[in-house]
Amino acid sequence: MRVIYTTASPLGGSGLAEVAGYAAAGLWQAGCLGQVITTRNRLSSIPPERVREVRFQPTRLFSALPARYYYPMKRAWVDRVAARYVSRHSCQVVHGWTHEALRTLRTAKRCRAVAVLERNYAHPRHSREVLEAEYAAAGIRWPGPSWPGLSRYDHWAREVTVVLAEFDEADLIVVPAEFTRATMVDRGVPPEKIRVLPRGVDAERLQPGPRDARPFRALFVGQVCFRKGIRYLLDAW
Repeated sequence: MRVIYTTASPLGGSGLAEVAGYAAAGLWQAGCLGQVITTRNRLSSIPPERVREVRFQPTRLFSALPARYYYPMKRAWVDRVAARYVSRHSCQVVHGWTHEALRTLRTAKRCRAVAVLERNYAHPRHSREVLEAEYAAAGIRWPGPSWPGLSRYDHWAREVTVVLAEFDEADLIVVPAEFTRATMVDRGVPPEKIRVLPRGVDAERLQPGPRDARPFRALFVGQVCFRKGIRYLLDAW
């Protein structure tokens, strides 16, 4: 089986970059990896010829725009590059990430490959409802409408256009938790399309340190934002 894996995150690093790195490395070890299309490769475990780095990024011309527009532009460019690659190289499976794979998934289906989409958080409408309530509870104004001419790249607009179209195009949707799956099914995504694949942990690398007499301390590692629920963690602490 030959898999083309595409992600706008780097391979290796932190957050989704680490998730993508482990996934691509696992495909290589299993003998299934055809090609990875990514913005940067930080791994030495995958032969360079199996990784295509999307170094040319015309969207950098717009890097001064708010992240709400700029990052979707980057993802859309990677999607365009990946779709072109899939159209020219045979494979049995194409794996892409939410927000950045609509063209690629459509191309995969035209090429009779299985189109797999990975969605790392809840259904877009569920996320929007929760976040709007959080903003309101904190007395913070929800981000305003799209700037003129940029709505097609607006993250919030793409959540209910591009992402929902990706759900329709995908043969399988991979999610990290039963909670995520429930939000998808509740909003009409066919349950037979969804596979729950929980995040793993490298137990050899991450182990508790020695106990001593110091005070107990806890550490949060992640983006400080409403979506992460950080204010509830602070209240609990």
